[in-house]
Amino acid sequence: MASIDNIVVLTSFVLCLLLLATTPSFATTPIGSTPEPDKGTLGIQNRDDGKQWCLPKGKTDEKLLQEAIDFACSQGIDCSPIQPGGPCFEPNTKDDHARYAMHAYYAAKGRNPTVCDFKGIGNLISLNPSN
Repeated sequence: MASIDNIVVLTSFVLCLLLLATTPSFATTPIGSTPEPDKGTLGIQNRDDGKQWCLPKGKTDEKLLQEAIDFACSQGIDCSPIQPGGPCFEPNTKDDHARYAMHAYYAAKGRNPTVCDFKGIGNLISLNPSN
């Protein structure tokens, strides 16, 4: 049975993904093209439909996670949600903050797979991590 702490962590992560998915600055539809029709609640996909998420690989060194956060946030990504008081600050772990920053950077750069490297710690996944 899941503990309350695990439920809170999962809920926070899902809310951050929803925030990221619905933030207009992360739209990837080129100017002049027709946007895709809505495919789910708030645009979050529930299965592999070609979308990918850029996340850190499991068991990544915290120094490398911090470097990824620092890099993404220095490139114009809005990292205020992972700052103290922000909606994605909790859980306050390097891994969770790196998940937000890395995916935000990847989305802002047009979901180009080459930008999800982050010195080898980036990992593209096809299954929605909020499921």
